Amino acid sequence: MQHQTDYPVTFLCGPLRSGTTVLGLMFAHHPRIHAPGEYDFLFDYLNLPLESTNKDTFIEQLHKDRVFNASGLDIKESGNPVDIIKNFIEQLNKKDNRLLINVHRNFDKIPELYPESRFIHLKRDPRDVARSAIGMGWCGNVYYGVDYWLESERSWDRLVQIIDPKQYQEVSFENLICNTKEELTRLCEFLDLEYDENMLSYPEYSTYSLPDTSLIYQWKRKQSKREVRWVESKLGSYIENKGYEMSGYSLETPNPAERVYLWLQNKLFQYRFGMKRYGIYLFLMEKLTRNLQFGVAHKHFIEKINAIDMLYLK
Repeated sequence: MQHQTDYPVTFLCGPLRSGTTVLGLMFAHHPRIHAPGEYDFLFDYLNLPLESTNKDTFIEQLHKDRVFNASGLDIKESGNPVDIIKNFIEQLNKKDNRLLINVHRNFDKIPELYPESRFIHLKRDPRDVARSAIGMGWCGNVYYGVDYWLESERSWDRLVQIIDPKQYQEVSFENLICNTKEELTRLCEFLDLEYDENMLSYPEYSTYSLPDTSLIYQWKRKQSKREVRWVESKLGSYIENKGYEMSGYSLETPNPAERVYLWLQNKLFQYRFGMKRYGIYLFLMEKLTRNLQFGVAHKHFIEKINAIDMLYLK
C-alpha cells in the first residue's frame, strides 16, 4: 500500500486510563509509524482563540510540565506559542513514517493548528476508567474518578462537530482487547497502511503485557452497587451515548451528606497519597508556593515532584 503524506500527524485521543498507552505502543512497533508517546502539553496551555495565548506564560508552564521536561524537545524562543508547537511537531516528525501522538484532552484545539490531521478515538467504559484513576492516586473514589473520563469525552464531542467524519475512527478498549488483530488492521487501513505483526511485539520492549480479557468490565467485579449507581447517576445517558450499557441498578444520586463525605474522602485520599509519595514537606511546600504564587520557589518544588513521578511511570 502506498504511503500517503496528505496529513501531518495523527492524534490518538482518549481519556486517561483508557488504554491509550498500550495502543500507542502497538502503533509504535509498526515499521511505518513513529509513535513517541503522550504529549498533552502541546495543547494544555493554549487558549482559544490561539492568538490570545501569552508567550511568556506559555513557556513558563511548559518548564513546569513533567512530560515536557522529559521529552527532549527544544523551545523555539523566537516564535509565538503556535510556532513553538509546530516546531515541536517538526522535531518529532520522521519524514518516512507516520507521526502518531497520544493526547487525552483539549482535542478541539487541534484543528486550528492542523486542520488536515487524522484522529483515532479510544473509548473505554467510564466505570473502569473511574476505578483505575483511584489506583493512580488522582482521586479517592469513583464519583470523582469519572471526571477524567467526562472531561475527555466532552472534548471529543466538541472536536467531531468541527472536523470531517472522514478524519476520524473510533475503537473501544473492550473490542481492542477481544479482537486485537482485527481492530488494528482496521485502524492501519485508516492510516493508509497495512497491519504488521510487529505491532504485537511490544511486551518484549515494555512492562505492558499482551491484551488480557480480564482487564475489561472490571467494575462489575470490583465496584459496589452504590458506587455504580452514583457514577451512572452522575453521567446519565452519556454512558449509553458512548456505546455502553447501564448496569440495570436504580439510579441513586448522593444526598447532601453523602456529597460532603465523597468530597472529604477524595481530598483526604489525595493528601495522604501525595504526602506518602513525595514526603510531607515537599507535598505541602508545592501547594503553598503555588497558592501564594511564588513562581521561582514553586518551580523548584515542581521539579522535585516531577523527578519523583518519573520513577513511578510504567
